[in-house]
Amino acid sequence: MKVLALTRYGQSGASSRVRLFQFIPFLEQQGVRLTAAPLFGDGYIETYNRTSGRSLRQVAQSYARRLSGLLLSGRYDVVWLEKELLPLAPALFERALLHRVGPVVVDYDDATFQWYRGHRNVLVRKGLGRKIDRVMAASAVVIAGNRYLSQQATSAGATDVRLIPSVVDVERYKPRQRWAGLEEPLVVGWIGSPSTATYLRGAVPALATLQQERRAEVRLVGAGETDLGPATHTTAPWSYAMEASQAASFDVGIMPLRDDPWTRGKCGYKLVQYMAAGVPVVADAVSANNDIVVHGETGFLVRGEKEWLDALRRLAADPDLRRRMGAAGRQRAEQFYSVASAAPLLHAALRSATQVR
Repeated sequence: MKVLALTRYGQSGASSRVRLFQFIPFLEQQGVRLTAAPLFGDGYIETYNRTSGRSLRQVAQSYARRLSGLLLSGRYDVVWLEKELLPLAPALFERALLHRVGPVVVDYDDATFQWYRGHRNVLVRKGLGRKIDRVMAASAVVIAGNRYLSQQATSAGATDVRLIPSVVDVERYKPRQRWAGLEEPLVVGWIGSPSTATYLRGAVPALATLQQERRAEVRLVGAGETDLGPATHTTAPWSYAMEASQAASFDVGIMPLRDDPWTRGKCGYKLVQYMAAGVPVVADAVSANNDIVVHGETGFLVRGEKEWLDALRRLAADPDLRRRMGAAGRQRAEQFYSVASAAPLLHAALRSATQVR
């Protein structure tokens, strides 16, 4: 099977790495010949992270490279498409280009449709508000990272919708073995990016109160320059090589998340990382978080400041509870949120698309 993978980013882009690149060894073993063609290369991501903005020149070059690549490409058995062909391009234009290349399997791990619907430019809202619906409906298969995205695809008219969560290679994660005692600093950790660090604000009151009550370190990985007000914290840069060991250094992993149409498309990847590292979790009860976390077994799902503080207090006061929840989380990650569990589902989706004529 020849597959053209039109990813959004290269391997340094989290969404592309998680949703496709980590599956390549498995797919190759199944006889898949995959050609990856990222829209934005690693240089674009480096510029964005360094300046918190986009280089229009890089964007224009990326668009031109993708268009020329498609026009010169031959026929493939399947096209795996991450989100959309070209941001802000009309769906009809994309469909015309993709039709000549092969049947499309489109993958979503974000509420990309909401970016258009809620855009500040009224012309974008009116002209492209239903773009992603049209892309979904025209695709042979839609892969959704959570139930909210799956329901959106079905509502849009997609005929073959498959739920494949965001997963990790659990073999890279060595479960935490030692837990902070009652007299030792409790490490409350978070892994993410500067763009998602804003969600940490929802947990700040509980974190600050916890630090008043006992020795606790809030450790942020990949957050950049983030102000948590009264909650003191340390920061560390993210790297692929270090993320597994960084997750395993936490006593508790957290995922604060507000509830709105955009965040309901989030797929809870950081929770899966914590669980793979054998770390108990505390997360807002929003969308995919409710499916990933087994409340009271692998961690706590919370709503509001009081429940955040209650959950952190319980875990801080009971090292054995942390150990039990961490072990249960690791087992759940192995069973439902690992590359080994998800790769056959992706291969089946690609294989199914080849039957569409």
